[in-house]
Amino acid sequence: MAIAPSSPRLARDLSTVKSARDLHPALCRIVDSYYQMFIDTPVMRDIWQATQADRALQKLDEEDLAFLSALLVDTLRRIAPATGEATLSAFSQLTMTLIAAAVRQAITRPRRPARRILNLFKRMLPHDLTDLV
Repeated sequence: MAIAPSSPRLARDLSTVKSARDLHPALCRIVDSYYQMFIDTPVMRDIWQATQADRALQKLDEEDLAFLSALLVDTLRRIAPATGEATLSAFSQLTMTLIAAAVRQAITRPRRPARRILNLFKRMLPHDLTDLV
């Protein structure tokens, strides 16, 4: 889940993407700021984890993921205009889902193991859009 307070952070991090080579560093900053949000505001972590059992929260989670994915699509459209909308949408949804999953895993761990998880995950994020175009 990507709860509303993450939207301004995500928008800020995506605003730095001017070319395909800017994508990976921006995605890494998103991972870090997303994780930090949950560390700084523990109640957010509790709410996020509650989504697993609550249908209403799951619906909000889905809506938020769609909103955040749309922000990423807008960014990708600027740097890869020749890529089809369906591809950009699928890439964005998957990327945001994977970021959420990695952060969800990390926030259940002590800080050092959490950082190892996130650093490994960031190395797995795409460095360019070669496979999309």
